[in-house]
Amino acid sequence: MLKKKEKIVLYENKGNHKVVFGMFFSILAFLCVYLPFFGSNLRYSLGQGFEIILTTLGGYCITFGSISLGLGFASLFFSRSMRGVQMMILGGFLLVIGGWCAFPLMYGTIYSSAEAFFGYN
Repeated sequence: MLKKKEKIVLYENKGNHKVVFGMFFSILAFLCVYLPFFGSNLRYSLGQGFEIILTTLGGYCITFGSISLGLGFASLFFSRSMRGVQMMILGGFLLVIGGWCAFPLMYGTIYSSAEAFFGYN
């Protein structure tokens, strides 16, 4: 017995373009209505939110970087393998990234040798 060939029919989803246009229009309306009146408050609230996130991330990087640096230093003396050097390099990178995330003004004063200012100028 021969089976009949099945036809595959593809339908295009035509409603997707309306959703994208609606999202674009709503973002544009928000920017035109909200930002001229309350934009500065939004800027400071976003800044505070990112400060909390970056400070927490920096703290974790500093903690894991210190642990990795200590374990790498101990591994360098006790096992005599290259794994200790790799862990020390990883610990150093994590310490630098954590310091940059948690204390960005400190790195600004180190590299520019000028006083760092808080807030927007």
